[in-house]
Amino acid sequence: MQEIKVNDEIRDLKTDVALGLTFKQLFILGLGFIVMLSSGFFLYTYTTLNKRMVNIFCTTLIVPFGFLSFFTWNNLNAYQFIKVVIQNIKEPKYKMYYEENEEYKALLLKEKEDKKRKKEKKS
Repeated sequence: MQEIKVNDEIRDLKTDVALGLTFKQLFILGLGFIVMLSSGFFLYTYTTLNKRMVNIFCTTLIVPFGFLSFFTWNNLNAYQFIKVVIQNIKEPKYKMYYEENEEYKALLLKEKEDKKRKKEKKS
């Protein structure tokens, strides 16, 4: 019987599409270039900014896209990492658990009802 060796970490297996980049990285960088080119074209043609200012602005626009496409931390990509950070911010740091004593609540409710009945009988 023949054995087929399978990689233990299938998630670490990445396929390169072009230039050593995965499809997700190419897609995000493509979006970044589209945003950069469209805003650069708009700024250069419809504003009074010179070429150097437009170039600096467009360069700062593409940096977050590069960060999103290449960021990994503990096998989490940028989207998963941001999701975990937001969940940790939303959740309280200390969870408080309160025990409710149903018997005591029932006893208090019974006492209130008894007091109401006594008042009704008196009047």
